[in-house]
Amino acid sequence: MPVAVVSPAQLTPDAQQIKSTLDRLARAQAEVTASGIALLNVAHAIGNDAVNAFKDDLVESLVQDTLLQDLEQMRAAAPPIPLPADLKLLPEATLNWLCRHLDLSPHLHQGQELEVPTTRLDQYDLQGSPPNPVGPLVKLRVLAPGWKRRDLPVIRPRVVLTIPSSAECPAASPGVPRL
Repeated sequence: MPVAVVSPAQLTPDAQQIKSTLDRLARAQAEVTASGIALLNVAHAIGNDAVNAFKDDLVESLVQDTLLQDLEQMRAAAPPIPLPADLKLLPEATLNWLCRHLDLSPHLHQGQELEVPTTRLDQYDLQGSPPNPVGPLVKLRVLAPGWKRRDLPVIRPRVVLTIPSSAECPAASPGVPRL
């Protein structure tokens, strides 16, 4: 196969060829950079999804093993044996750590009283028998707080019905929050 002989005049590109080649190179570099950034974004999304799935599994394990409820009981309980100050803070510190790192938050507070529509009682873990359909609202007292993760409930608050005194109007009680 014969080899084509190129004259030195043909080896010297003109300014237009140089500009065209440099423009194509710049476009190719921009495409590679954009593709690299898109790939990096996908990798970050995969990593974030993996971290969130791991946190979901941890929260599910905490709920199944009742650790959140146990820690809350330890925090609220007055132990009969005096404990060192650092041990008294352990449940509180653990709950704070779990809230901060697993996006958890307590829902309602022990002893809190509220009025809710009877149609929303399924959002609570009601202790005792359900109320007779007396009216559209019922009064509840929180026995143990619930827990939420990213505003979605993972543990329902444990509540008990409170019986209003005969002087109170069952439809509206001032000072009691309605949810």
